[in-house]
Amino acid sequence: FHFREKSKDFSVKSSKRVRKKKRIPRDEEKESRTIFVGNVPNSWNKFKIKRYFSKYGAVENLRLRCPPLADPRVPKKVAIITKKFHPDRTNIHVFVCFVEKDSAYKALAANGALLDEHHIQVDLAEKNSKAEHDPRKAIFIGNLPFSAEEEDLWKMFEECGNIENIRVSRDKYTGVGRGFGYVNFQNADGVELALKLNGEKLKDRELRITRYTSSKKPKKQFRGKVVQSDENTKGKVSKKAKHLKRKIKNNIENNSENQQSTETTKTITDSLKVVKNSLKIKEPMVKNFPEGGPGKFQGQTLLDTKKLKKNKKKKLSTPELKKKKIIKQLAVRKEKSKN
Repeated sequence: FHFREKSKDFSVKSSKRVRKKKRIPRDEEKESRTIFVGNVPNSWNKFKIKRYFSKYGAVENLRLRCPPLADPRVPKKVAIITKKFHPDRTNIHVFVCFVEKDSAYKALAANGALLDEHHIQVDLAEKNSKAEHDPRKAIFIGNLPFSAEEEDLWKMFEECGNIENIRVSRDKYTGVGRGFGYVNFQNADGVELALKLNGEKLKDRELRITRYTSSKKPKKQFRGKVVQSDENTKGKVSKKAKHLKRKIKNNIENNSENQQSTETTKTITDSLKVVKNSLKIKEPMVKNFPEGGPGKFQGQTLLDTKKLKKNKKKKLSTPELKKKKIIKQLAVRKEKSKN
């Protein structure tokens, strides 16, 4: 028998290695001269798009983005060059960079223009200059078909009022819809008319249309502290404090059958107050218990007199208490010297 040696294919290892893309620093001056154009028909090439926007000013360059991939294994650049797009998608996004900044602002007038039965959306590419859309003029659309496009929504809500912007949420890598989108109107009256279309069908799916509401809400965290209450609300305590109170109450109910004297019940109520105060203040609370002493029960450890004395000795380490101690010692020496 002949044993074959394992062949070392370095080509396999090299193919598995993934090169990290170097982040190109942002050019803010160039971004101020660039516009974003959405819902452009994917049948248009760079020369045709450049010719259309050259009436607003000299165009420096164009970048085609977010192509609808027919095969997710194919890179986006290859899909743009070969124009092998998904058969159910008809649009693409473009970034147009002008030579002058003024021409970018002039090109905003093309927002809503028709290009081969596609209403294009034009906005500035610069993040700082983007106008925040008024939430009172926007609607949320749920249960969207995954193959739905911006033009389908434009045709549906065009009668409600002048549309400013439409956005369909899509997957970052595949470009497939995620089942929801947003429509921004120029006037708030369009929202009221659009809400009446709730339940209408688009490609055999009933749409869920509601007012746009921001999802960001302040989170409240209670970590053992009592929150200052308003006039209508009461102060809240953390979950740990409530759990301790329940334990103590359960132990009281179990031990109530064996307790016969009234003194033991008073000591339990006093010990409950100690627990409540200890939850608010970290320092140990000392309580004047009756002569019989507090009864021990599960869920709480009582402080002995020896432990309290040790704690007092530890507190003498502060500079103010040291001064008092020295003053007392000097007073004792003066009395002895007089005698």
